[in-house]
Amino acid sequence: MLEAEANVGRLKVKAPMVDHWNPLFGIPDVAAPFVNRLNGYIGEWVEAAGTLQRVLGEDAPNLIRVAKTYRDANEGAGKAADQINR
Repeated sequence: MLEAEANVGRLKVKAPMVDHWNPLFGIPDVAAPFVNRLNGYIGEWVEAAGTLQRVLGEDAPNLIRVAKTYRDANEGAGKAADQINR
């Protein structure tokens, strides 16, 4: 999970925002609404990636502990069912 956190961080850094279509003329009027919408989607993705990165970084130890607890409980239940079926 910590490796996933680092990967998400690297992806966030690479997320491009479209600021200028052409340095001299700016974004054409026809394309401006689409570019603005694209930037909105990119911004939402980066925000969601930031949340995912925070969850993976801060909550990873707790999530791992809970997953191990459920795994152990499942194994215990399986062993109990095997003993009952014998």
